[in-house]
Amino acid sequence: MIPLHVRAGWRHLIRHRWLTLLSVVGIALGVGVVIAVDLASTSARLALKTSMAAVVGEATHQILAGPEGLPETVYRDLRLGGVAMPLAPIIEATVSVADRPGQSFRLLGVDGTAEFAFGRGRMGRVDGNPGEESGGLLGAIRGVTQPGQVWISAQAAAALGVTSGDRLALRLPLGQGTVTVAGILPDSGADRDLSGLMLMDIAAAQELLAMQGRISRIDARLPEGATGEAALAALQARLLPGLRVETTGSRVRAMEGMTRAFEFNLMAMSLLALVVGLYLIYNTLSFAVVQRRPLLGVLRTVGVTRAQVFRAILIEALLLGAAGTLLGLVLGTALAQFLVGLVGRTINDIYYTLQISQLALSPWGLTKGVLLGLSGSVLTALPAAWEAARTPPRRVLNRSDLEARTRRLVPRLAALGLLLAAVVLPALLVWPSRSLLPVYAGLVALVLAASLVVPALTVGLMGLLMRVLPAGRALLLRMAARGVVRSLSRTGLAIAALTVALSTAVGVGTMIHSFRDSVSTWLERTLSAQIYVSPGGGAPRGARLPDSLLPTLAALPGMADVVGIRAAPIDTPDGPIGVSAATFRPLLRGALQLLDGDPTRAFAALADEAREVPAVLASEPLAWHRQLKVGDRLQLATDRGWRSFEVVGIYQDFGSDQGHLLMDERVFLQHWRRPGVTGIGLYLAPGADEAALVSQIQALATSDMPLSVMRTAGILAFSLQIFDRTFAVTGVLRLLTLIVSLVGVTSALMALQLERTRECAVLRALGMTPGQVRRWVTLQTALMGTVAGLLAVPVGLALAAVLTGAVNQRAFGWTIAFKVAPELLLQALILAVLAALIAGAYPAWRMGRTPPALALREN
Repeated sequence: MIPLHVRAGWRHLIRHRWLTLLSVVGIALGVGVVIAVDLASTSARLALKTSMAAVVGEATHQILAGPEGLPETVYRDLRLGGVAMPLAPIIEATVSVADRPGQSFRLLGVDGTAEFAFGRGRMGRVDGNPGEESGGLLGAIRGVTQPGQVWISAQAAAALGVTSGDRLALRLPLGQGTVTVAGILPDSGADRDLSGLMLMDIAAAQELLAMQGRISRIDARLPEGATGEAALAALQARLLPGLRVETTGSRVRAMEGMTRAFEFNLMAMSLLALVVGLYLIYNTLSFAVVQRRPLLGVLRTVGVTRAQVFRAILIEALLLGAAGTLLGLVLGTALAQFLVGLVGRTINDIYYTLQISQLALSPWGLTKGVLLGLSGSVLTALPAAWEAARTPPRRVLNRSDLEARTRRLVPRLAALGLLLAAVVLPALLVWPSRSLLPVYAGLVALVLAASLVVPALTVGLMGLLMRVLPAGRALLLRMAARGVVRSLSRTGLAIAALTVALSTAVGVGTMIHSFRDSVSTWLERTLSAQIYVSPGGGAPRGARLPDSLLPTLAALPGMADVVGIRAAPIDTPDGPIGVSAATFRPLLRGALQLLDGDPTRAFAALADEAREVPAVLASEPLAWHRQLKVGDRLQLATDRGWRSFEVVGIYQDFGSDQGHLLMDERVFLQHWRRPGVTGIGLYLAPGADEAALVSQIQALATSDMPLSVMRTAGILAFSLQIFDRTFAVTGVLRLLTLIVSLVGVTSALMALQLERTRECAVLRALGMTPGQVRRWVTLQTALMGTVAGLLAVPVGLALAAVLTGAVNQRAFGWTIAFKVAPELLLQALILAVLAALIAGAYPAWRMGRTPPALALREN
């Protein structure tokens, strides 16, 4: 049989079903956001691993060179030289479909004879192939009779609307080409994803990509243990200068490392939503304990023990948490379907090409959400359960005792909050670590400090209002202000919840505004040319234009200077680095802001081809991640082997959070065979007709060389559009956090006002009209919202300062100028008052309609 005190608690939750429902929804949203972010991030990681598994097959190592690959004679010499291990030559490139901008594929050219040892071709039956009876896909590849035949996955074929025999126009890294769909690969398996892959014969791939005589890499499969180590040592001893051997796993780890900070920040935002949801559980149970103080006192006097009361409150919390967590699993899975698209788009915009074909339902991710929801609900209920159990029955029945103890606690809570803000927060921010954990702990300390100081500031603001109001005037406003202070045990909690919610919105919004302003300023300074030309037609990442285009553009009338930019990912012992090269003429030098290093000496060193150690400029993020300073040296894998480069300056750059190197074009071409330019900046002579030049350049485009021609203003607008897309995920999470917060605050204010039904009935009995009651309740909720809005502004700005100055610095290495957006602060204040008024609308209406006799009746 269920004990009486447990049934009494359940009946209370059922009687106040709307408040209970709001609590369940709040925790469901919090848990759902955490699960959604975790599933989206897990799906991205799994898509990377499965797509790489399709590319590397069973290879354990790869023989690599520079960005243009290695001579195919290396493979021949190794095979003829008796290397006792499976080897396979590979052509690999990123291509895109010409009439589907943004639809990129990894083109893989393989040798059908060598591939049997690597498993890439053991994919079962392949539809539409004349040679499938002789070994599946590899048999088909060996039986190729026409150049330009490719095999694509069933998912890709459905997305592109093609079948066997159809032709596809592709944008290549250098130019454009046409291929024929020779067959459809079977659906992707659990261990490898073929949806972003195009397979073709290696000779055909060489012809298509203009790589005759060269290959991208050589895959090798080495045994484990001592035998494998000996084989690896023997292989390395046979390699020519400029070649190196890497494990296949290191490539995946390097790519995962690019997005680690991005995923960490997403998870921090989602946990913030959960914290707000748990705040809601705390609010609900605290109000439930306050509302049931008379009932709890009666139960205690008839023999219910402290332990029984304590357990009953925790059981209620567990039930609320379980209901919210179950709903959160459903909401989180549905939300993840939406977030995975935003996460994938951000990864493609900033880091690397990746197709996330499906949502990965991670058992651990779902379990983590369940554990967070249940444990968080119980932990946040502990203070309320302790309050209900520890108070003697006589004091439980005395309402004024609770308020008196609350007012005595206010100075102590404020002192503890100030201690957290003045001592703990600075200590965490200056903690000698590059980890983000101390910074996020500092954010939690700041939020907690704000919550502890809110009651004291509320008392102070209400006292100030009472002093400025004219004597004998604004009676209802005076009563509302006194009511806020008189019921501080309840109003303080509601105001603190709303303050935390709005300050979070202000902090994240101000950080994004500051970041966007810094990026905009950087772009305006960096984009020094008037016109920019780049590969068009939905070109894949890393696409280039032919060098022959540079003199053609320079010959156009009105052209003052033409600067070509060469870029390539270059390997280092610690992972790949993006390297760009140009001739640093005076106009281009002015576009760079050096944060460390002497500009005159730095640019002179860059142009010095005779330097024993070539000079480079390192971007601020690269310097942060690799702990570089002026004078340090970097090892880069060149076409002639490893070579040292000296850092002569650190420059500001928001183009990549992984970092970048800049060097002189002539130095670049000395070390890497990299024909073609990734972009061209055009500087016009005074008085030149910019519009006419744009038209002339566009006329140079051909089907094999589509061009994207943009003016500086267009580049700026497009770049900021990419920025906004990057923060779309953060914006969604911020909105969801705010929704969770508003749900929580609405439930808290509704509980507070409904609890005052008896107080309002007394006022009605003394002559107050229903309209006056409604105005009194509305004024009180408006005052609470105003206080929360006013306090949210400084707290939000403090959060923004930490996010801008510490989180971004440690996560990405950027220095961002702090800038306040007044409209965000005004929005927070208006939103606070509106939330409070909405929350108080129903109680005000109900109190105005409830007959005094009914409200005064004891339960």
